[in-house]
Amino acid sequence: MINQEKLNFFIEKNKLFIILSLWIFSSIFFYFYIYQKYGEPPRYGMFDWNRYYNGALDILNFKFPDWPSYYFLSYCVYLALSIKILFPYFTLALAILLNLFSTLLVYSITKKLFDNTAAISCVCVFLFYPYYQMWVFFIQPVNFFSFCLLFVLFSVVHFEHDLKKIFILIFALILGLTARPNGISELISVYIFLIIYYFFLSKKISLFIFIIGIPIIYFILLFLSNSMSIMNVFDAWNLSEMHEFGYVNLKLNLGTLNFEKCLGLSSDQIINLDQNNAPASNLSFWVCSLITSPIDVMKIFIVRFFVTLSFYKPILSLKHNLFSLLTLIPLYIFFFVGFFNEFKLKKVFIMLSLILVLSTIAIHTVDGDNRVFSAFLPFIFILASGGFVILIKKLKLLI
Repeated sequence: MINQEKLNFFIEKNKLFIILSLWIFSSIFFYFYIYQKYGEPPRYGMFDWNRYYNGALDILNFKFPDWPSYYFLSYCVYLALSIKILFPYFTLALAILLNLFSTLLVYSITKKLFDNTAAISCVCVFLFYPYYQMWVFFIQPVNFFSFCLLFVLFSVVHFEHDLKKIFILIFALILGLTARPNGISELISVYIFLIIYYFFLSKKISLFIFIIGIPIIYFILLFLSNSMSIMNVFDAWNLSEMHEFGYVNLKLNLGTLNFEKCLGLSSDQIINLDQNNAPASNLSFWVCSLITSPIDVMKIFIVRFFVTLSFYKPILSLKHNLFSLLTLIPLYIFFFVGFFNEFKLKKVFIMLSLILVLSTIAIHTVDGDNRVFSAFLPFIFILASGGFVILIKKLKLLI
């Protein structure tokens, strides 16, 4: 039987060699995986490509990007670094290198929360889970946004009352918040984390953060509200994307009281409402709907949470759906084991981040390839790896 202390020592001593070896193998493997399945990497030109490309060109021309590109500002800056140098191959090389930095962050975070064994286990899952690694070979915000999220989590996990670490956390938050609108989930999570953290350290600082954070978050939400205007209320409320995914028999029997109370629509307007004449969805509509039609909002959230978390879509192949369920269900079980085994505020931050990003997806739409949630998968991997190692240790004690 392997001695746990010896194993931890071996991993600690050889961690860089192990990580680099796994990263190289993963990069080669997924390059050919994407090549065979989708064509020569990197893949680009689809999935809202113009908003990122035009944003990057604007930055290179010393112009502030137009709507909606400015909602992806930090990613556009990142893309601008490589878009004029041997594009798209230098962009791909940069993405693969960024994936290495993300891997190092994953290792450090998991080690801090658990131990070396959990950390190297997490690196293995991170580097070889296809629903995450495939995005390294697409010129899309997923890889960059995920790095920003991990940078925020790294800053939280290693956070102390220290000016340098406070500035690092603020910088990480700015990157994440400007990488894509869903980064607001991290800002709110950090806000709550800091209030609780400082409550036990200095109640004055905790109160200050609470007070100063309210207007900051309010104005940022006000700014980000327009980022949802590409989705109309008819599609957002009626889960139109579910029909595209193959959920043809999905019937939630949703009411329309919120259309009257929140949008001021008449009975005739509600009856004739469709994709073409529906007003744009925004945060105010959903806050009002939560007050006027809470049960209906909960139904929508539950369905979109399930579809996002499961990656299950009837329109996709049986092989894809089986793989999703057979890999994700154990991951979620281990995730909860890792979360509940020992209470840590930093684990609560991870859970809160996931709930909030799922909520941002639920009030908008589930994208067909889970691009938004895929960026958050490392959060699942981190706690799941810890939970897996904890279960193994407990099983050894029983044997």
